[in-house]
Amino acid sequence: MTNRVNLVLKSFMGFSEAKVLAFFDVIITALTDNANFPTAKALLATFVNAQADYAGALSLSKDGNCMQAAEKNVAKLAVLDALRELCSLVNFTAAGNKVLQLSSGFDISIDIANPIVIEPLPFCVIQAKFPTISSYFLASL
Repeated sequence: MTNRVNLVLKSFMGFSEAKVLAFFDVIITALTDNANFPTAKALLATFVNAQADYAGALSLSKDGNCMQAAEKNVAKLAVLDALRELCSLVNFTAAGNKVLQLSSGFDISIDIANPIVIEPLPFCVIQAKFPTISSYFLASL
């Protein structure tokens, strides 16, 4: 039996920019004054500021100006760093407790505490009597 601790997820690959901003809003709402994470206030403030900078840069970058797109990318890196810090704090504080993790607004990993393990079937390698392109094949016992 495997002992696996669920972790909150800090990846949002494939999210549209609008969905990323909505995800950030969920995290901010969930962690603001959340009694389960009293030490998150300073990190949350950093995240809120970085998110606001990113949202502003994102709206300005829609004009297609290269400088504004570069500023958006710098702001995105800052907000991702702040998000990773928050995520690490949530994982550490919650210590695998799903209720605490979910109260943070983050998604959590799939619970695979009791994975199904399938044993491989026994097999042997047999050489063909009449060699062709493949002279060997697998046969089950």
